[in-house]
Amino acid sequence: MAIVDLLIISSRQVIRNGSRYQAVLVAVVLGLAGLTVLFTMGDSIEKKIGQNLELLGKATIIKAGWDFDKKLRWHHGKFSDKDLGALRSLDGVSLVAPFVKKRDQVFASGNSKVQGQIVGIDNNFFTALQLSLSQGREITGEDVSLRKQICIMGRAVAYELFGPEAEPVGRSFSSSGLMCEVIGLLGGVEDHELSHSIMIPISVATSVFPEIDRTAGIYLRAQNWDSVHQISNTVRQMLVTNHPGYADALELEYFPEKIRTIGQVRFWVKFLLYLGLTGSVGLGGLGIMNLMIVAVQERTSEIGLRKAVGATDRAILAQFLMEAVGISALGSCLGLLVALIVTFLLWISFAMTPSWSAFAEAAVMGIFLGIFVGTLAGLVPARSASRLDPATAIRFE
Repeated sequence: MAIVDLLIISSRQVIRNGSRYQAVLVAVVLGLAGLTVLFTMGDSIEKKIGQNLELLGKATIIKAGWDFDKKLRWHHGKFSDKDLGALRSLDGVSLVAPFVKKRDQVFASGNSKVQGQIVGIDNNFFTALQLSLSQGREITGEDVSLRKQICIMGRAVAYELFGPEAEPVGRSFSSSGLMCEVIGLLGGVEDHELSHSIMIPISVATSVFPEIDRTAGIYLRAQNWDSVHQISNTVRQMLVTNHPGYADALELEYFPEKIRTIGQVRFWVKFLLYLGLTGSVGLGGLGIMNLMIVAVQERTSEIGLRKAVGATDRAILAQFLMEAVGISALGSCLGLLVALIVTFLLWISFAMTPSWSAFAEAAVMGIFLGIFVGTLAGLVPARSASRLDPATAIRFE
């Protein structure tokens, strides 16, 4: 039987029984579309998963500071502008947020007084630590450059100073000659220390309190949790080089346990996604096999007649095998079309950058996977059909 004739006969049979194959096609389409999208958007999906998990654990934060119990007496634990510039230029570092502190300050408003600490920050502080506000706005770069006397209050300080029912935003207080207007209130899950702090522009803190005219701490945020350990080592080496003789006093803190936990969650999420989608393709293959077995039973007389007029076992096997491969290949092509549409939607709607080279590889792999699944699914019923005895098959009812 010529290949063209084989294709024509197989295509007619697939079209004729199209309604029977709908559920199987859906399984193959969804499975291959999902696998292609995951393969194409893998980096972006992994990044999104990591970002969402990381927001809970803050695993990409690195804190550089000085241990005042270990440092030499004449070293003041000061990071310089040179340090900040060098850290901002590091590959893999997305944000650098210096800060200063003034402890044991008294904040007064009317007849109310409360003790806490002042933290001088820049406009990257809230983004670096993923802090949220329940009221008001964050401190901006303009606030820092213009040295505006404004602040964001921790919830504990605000409640003690203004009362639990009061709205602190827009109100003012004084502290050691500093008069500040409250522009924001910390919200969400707060650090105990920050809850008892007020945050002012770092330029205001260093000008009002000359004794803290130094950067005592730096928060860094890595772009990816996988690189935190490497970046931490690079940061340590850089700061030790800039501050020779004080390596023992330098402290870097990050959260390797959280990183391992996020990595494990990411692995299992991806594993289950791939397992589920691969299972969908496998079920589609089983569906094709079952349908082809039923087709062989229903067309037993037809197979016997064809053999009686000269059709060879090889031709019968090729026809049924081609039908199974055709169903699977059709599902693969439709799956790639669905994957392309979904990829564009993710790209446009969620700013998830696709890898088109990965899509091309996935398309080729999808076609071969479809042919493989179809061949595997059709092999048993095709061989069963080719081995039927012509005389017995013609009399089959």
